[in-house]
Order: sequence, then structure tokens, then C-alpha cells
Amino acid sequence: MSTSKALILGTGVIGLRTALSLTRRGVKVSLRSSSAPLLNLPENCSQGAGGLWMPFHCDDERTDRWAAHQLKEYHDDVNGDINKNCSSSSVIELVPTLSFKQDAAPVTSSTDTNSYLNDHDAPSWALSPGSEVLNFQSFSPSQLKWQSEVTKVHVPDFAGEYDKAWQWTSPVVDCPRSLKAMAAEILAAGGTIDHTSSFSSVADARVAAKADDCTSIVNCLGVNGGTLVGDTTVTPARGVLKYYTRRPDFTTCILVDEGPRGSDTNPIYAIPRGDVVAIGGTYLENDGEGGVRPEEEETLRENARVLLPDGGEGFTEIGNWVGFRPVREGGVRLGRNEELDGDGVGWIDNYGHGGSGWTVASGCAEDVAELLLA
Repeated sequence: MSTSKALILGTGVIGLRTALSLTRRGVKVSLRSSSAPLLNLPENCSQGAGGLWMPFHCDDERTDRWAAHQLKEYHDDVNGDINKNCSSSSVIELVPTLSFKQDAAPVTSSTDTNSYLNDHDAPSWALSPGSEVLNFQSFSPSQLKWQSEVTKVHVPDFAGEYDKAWQWTSPVVDCPRSLKAMAAEILAAGGTIDHTSSFSSVADARVAAKADDCTSIVNCLGVNGGTLVGDTTVTPARGVLKYYTRRPDFTTCILVDEGPRGSDTNPIYAIPRGDVVAIGGTYLENDGEGGVRPEEEETLRENARVLLPDGGEGFTEIGNWVGFRPVREGGVRLGRNEELDGDGVGWIDNYGHGGSGWTVASGCAEDVAELLLA
């Protein structure tokens, strides 16, 4: 399916990162979407996301491999090896991350100051090749408190309500700056980006491909990517965030998706991202509300109070964001869609990444590039 120019549908992180992989291999790209990637709109899930590297509702056997590829890229970026269009320190930050868990067999050790990791205790992404850079560990609440006094990790007051805490060091992406940097590299290489194109059918996309002299189409439209090709297994999962100005001394990411504080549908989290802190959140499938409900406003403010140091003192509320994660039953749709090949134009799908776009984008992009250039 070798091609010299490809049309990329979608300009979120999946579309831009896919275009970047192709650009770096000498393939000309034309990106088209219905809105600019840096506008704060619900359909632009990538722009407002928390930007934390961690697989989330991306149930695919390939996820760990994709995530490991992205993890390496982020670490290379911090070391100045990849993204030359902007300072890596302004785009990627390595952040101590805590996730609180309940367990019938909580962490125990011979002394209160030792930590340990049992393989069965860790998620698969923390055990895959290359994950050593995460420094993943499990702590009891007392162990966590002890070591936090040395590392200065912020431990919220409710930590004692849980049996254990996972701790690792995770990349966090300043999403708007990263999107801008990717777009700049694509444009500098001769690619084009159009923000005024909407596609109601495959035929529309083929017309656009012909107009741009493209011999391949890559569908990176997220939730709309499934709609375009008649895939009814894609579900929009609504996420709600509230942003605060970031206090300089706050450098800990905190995630809770288990009771009594959090749940799968209402996880609570604080993600320091660039100059802001993202406070969340929700995971509500098939909830189409584009704004933040009054009760969600109050919940997010309470989340900020319990998650941030000093009850949120020194953090100023600056706005909300709502986005729709493209969750797909059966995993990500990434591969050739031979049923849609035709009229000299090949078709590849790359959508349905759930809440893991910033975690798997580069790994997926590499798979697309290999398919397209085979």
C-alpha cells in the first residue's frame, strides 16, 4: 500500500502524531478536520485532556506495546532528542504519580520504611519492556507518608482511607503546546492543515483525497471516525475537568478511581500540566452534555479542595473543559479497511483509543506508517 501522499482525517493527537510519523518518512500529508486542534471544543478531546501518560479505557491487546513506544518517546523528548520545535521542558514533565487502591491483601513489609512490588500487584503496563523508567512501586499508607517526607510528594489527607498506593513517575504532556509543535513540524515539511472540512460520508473523504492528490486516507476522527465508516461499537465517554492556575510547588499527580473517594464513573484526580492543574472528573458513556452541570461544578471544586495542598489555597480557578473520549468495544480500530479501498485510494482506520490518546499515539502512528508504506 505504498503511497507518496496521504490524507489524514482528524487533527487531534492521533491525527497529528500519525501525520508526523509519515512526514518523517518522506510522505507528504494533508490533514483535514472540522475545527482547529487548539480550539477548546468538546470534539477536540486532545486539546483539553489532562495529558497524563497512563492507559485508560483502551482495552486492546496492543495497548501496552503502543504505550511503551510512547513512553520512550516522551523520555527521549525530555532528554532533547525528538521535539526540536519547542523546549522539551515546556512540553513534557516527569511527575510523581499516586493512585490509591483498596485490596484484600494490602502491602506489608518487615519494616515501615521498606516498599516492594509484587508482579501480581502491578498493572500490565508497569511490567512491559521499557517500563523500568516508571519506577513503579506499591506502598502502604504509612510507608507512603514516610517516603513522601524525603521525596516531597504531596500525599492527600485521605490516604489512610486506602490499603495501599501505587506510585510511579509518569510523563505529563502540556497538550496545547505539544499539538502546536507537531503542527509546526508538519507544516515546515510541506504538509497542509485545513480546519474547515467535515465529512458526512466515505465518498466525501474520497473527493477530498482526490482534490489533494492523495492515494491513501487515514481515518483518525475519534468518535466521528466510527460514525463515518458505520462502526456502531464506538461510544463517546464524557469527561469533565476544571482548570486551576498551578502553584509552583505542586508537582504530584493524584488519581483515585476506587471508593470511598472515587469510582469508575467519577474518578477524582489532579494533574499538574504546564502552567495549570487539571482537576477531574467523570467517565460517563453516552452522556452528550456539552457543558458542565451545576452539581459537577461543585464536585470538581470539592475534588480540588481534597486533592490539592492546603485545601487549594494559592490555586485560582480559571475555567472548565468537557470532552468525549472515543471508547470502542473490542479495542482500537487500527488497520487496513479493504472494504473502503477504491478508485485508486487506500483506506486505513486509526480510531477508538478511549482515554489513552496521549498514551498510545506514537505507537499507533508507527503501526499506521508500516501499513501504509508496506
